[in-house]
Amino acid sequence: MGAFLKTIELWDTHVVGSFSSLVSPFIQTLRPVFSFQLSRLLESGDVCPNPGPTTAAHNPAMCSVCKKTVAKTHRAINCDSCQKWCHIKCGGVTAQDYRRFQLEEEISWICPICTMPTVLSQPCLGRVDAPTRASEVFTDLKQITNTHGLKIAHININGLLNKMSEIKYLLQEMRFDILGLTESHLNNNTDNGQLSVGGYNLVRKDRTCDNSWGGCVMYYKECLNVIQRDDISSKYDLEQVWIELILASRRLLLGTLYRPPTDNQFFDKFHSTLDDLWLKRSNILIMGDFNSNIRSSVGRRLLKVARNVGLENVIKEPTRITEFSNTTIDLILTSNKSKVKLAGCYDPGISDHHLIYAVVNLRRQKSSPVIKEVTDFKNVNCELLRQDLNYAPWSICGIFDDIDDVAWAWESLYKGILNDHLKTRKVKARTNGLKWMNSSIRKEMNRRYALLKRAQINPKNPDLWKQYHRQRNHVTKLMRDAEALYWKDKFENANSSGDFWRVVREMQGKAKPSVGAIRNENENIIINAKDKAESFNQFFSTVGEKLADVIIPDNSFNIFHHIYQVSPTIEPLKINSQKIKRAFDKCVKPGKGSGPDNLSARGLKLGGDAVAVGLSYVMEESSKTSSFPSQWKLSKVRAVPKRGNSSERPISLLNIPSKVYEGVIGEAIDCHFIDGGISSQSQWGFKSGRSTEFLMLHLTEAWRHVNIYL
Repeated sequence: MGAFLKTIELWDTHVVGSFSSLVSPFIQTLRPVFSFQLSRLLESGDVCPNPGPTTAAHNPAMCSVCKKTVAKTHRAINCDSCQKWCHIKCGGVTAQDYRRFQLEEEISWICPICTMPTVLSQPCLGRVDAPTRASEVFTDLKQITNTHGLKIAHININGLLNKMSEIKYLLQEMRFDILGLTESHLNNNTDNGQLSVGGYNLVRKDRTCDNSWGGCVMYYKECLNVIQRDDISSKYDLEQVWIELILASRRLLLGTLYRPPTDNQFFDKFHSTLDDLWLKRSNILIMGDFNSNIRSSVGRRLLKVARNVGLENVIKEPTRITEFSNTTIDLILTSNKSKVKLAGCYDPGISDHHLIYAVVNLRRQKSSPVIKEVTDFKNVNCELLRQDLNYAPWSICGIFDDIDDVAWAWESLYKGILNDHLKTRKVKARTNGLKWMNSSIRKEMNRRYALLKRAQINPKNPDLWKQYHRQRNHVTKLMRDAEALYWKDKFENANSSGDFWRVVREMQGKAKPSVGAIRNENENIIINAKDKAESFNQFFSTVGEKLADVIIPDNSFNIFHHIYQVSPTIEPLKINSQKIKRAFDKCVKPGKGSGPDNLSARGLKLGGDAVAVGLSYVMEESSKTSSFPSQWKLSKVRAVPKRGNSSERPISLLNIPSKVYEGVIGEAIDCHFIDGGISSQSQWGFKSGRSTEFLMLHLTEAWRHVNIYL
């Protein structure tokens, strides 16, 4: 009772006003047992003598990763495992995913702390078959490299084709600016389309000797201004690839090298290469597998060669840990160590080598999102669209005398009606990830990662390495089976031959052609996309005029000497909507690209006969006045790199109405040649029923009959 009274006295000193007068009558009415229980309750510390109002401001939420306050204005997400809050930046959640979590409450999310693979103090006693969450293998690496700068990485992949899914997943999650790979094990039979990764370009050099081991590959983001330095890559017979990165204020010469373990001549060749480079560029960065442990005499020799030209190594941790060895053979050499903000190694379990990384303090060009305008064709009322097109006053086009005005009137009427029925919106194009990747595979990858960490803690334990190798092979099998099942379903759902070959092209992959830095006529390097487009347009549009200026005309030869009038002559061209409709069906495909007028083939096909009626006014006026609309002469020109050559060739996308008009005229000329007997029987190709394939069959059959008589 004394203890209770003492507590009441302490409590009474903290209250004010009339509350102190209520204490004494309250004490007088207490029973002994009840007073004893209250004294125990107060002494236990579970009850605050004067708690005051409880608000969230007095007990703010803390981020489970950075341990900082989560304010009301901060964007944070609650972990479904530990029920703690986490900033979206600390948890690696994008703003788009954050909005999706707000709209869809049934989606669960686990914070990086709960998903981090843990290693027990006694690995042999831990349960590796415990339930694992669908976490990210690269969570730790994301937290480390979450800083501004140029992010580069390298890993000895030991066979790229078999691990393309792993590399795509790595680039999809980490978004490295540049990734170098060694021991790619590729040859000339491997097309770049099989190695393509969305959002990245690649440069490669395969081993040219009899076996296909070795080899180097480098992926770099499409937004980077890069010059592929084949002149350096092909020098001194080294397995190396080089690129020159053009940044806002300076240039960076970056290479990926591989040294075979038994190549003793590598150091002399490497020294000669560095002697040529260090005088030309002040910023040089080299990464690769040198098979030279820096703690051995071979490694010290390599570092000595690098120091002679001012290169320093920034990788200090072991990059290959096995049950028999612990070596640092994957290195990053740089000429400006002060520019490297951080560097290290990380083992994602992809290969028996660690992934080495570095963040260089250089301003790089950020990849701007690709914005596309998408037309909603699914919700359009086709009957109502055709009805409005049929009732459109196309006869207005006939009141103009100039063919350009006639074409403008038709296009304005058509676009006005089409915009009333077809809704358009701007969307941001996404890079497709691994469509067969699922949460089950991610869980098995996390289990593989946990087993690898346990084996590396106790490298002398062969049982742990066996468990890791079994799990590694299991993950590889799961990914291959999932990919095979995905493509099997795609092929089974192909309803036509076109769908089948579309799936084949998607499965085989297609290397996206890219135009790097070019030199203009003044030998200046152009890296800006708009400047490159202007330079190509200037070249392609004037190439004919320049050739004509070079050719010296021969005035002594009459070019019209052998021309005579063909009898019978073609009758005046009669154009109607039926001929235009046939040309539409023959020339216009729904997936055909549009020209400068941005009239889609799919929209024109939806219009049906009504579009043909409107176009007949334009084409009849063109035929009558022997003139062609100026806007139909324009085209979109794109420079496409030639295979195996550094030059480009132009691809022109004309306006679709001009292609339809071409089909109408072509049909009239073909009919005139056939009906008038002008067409030669020896002509094959560009003729109905007489294709070049049929020519080969005809020749084969003729040769067979000749052999019979001989």
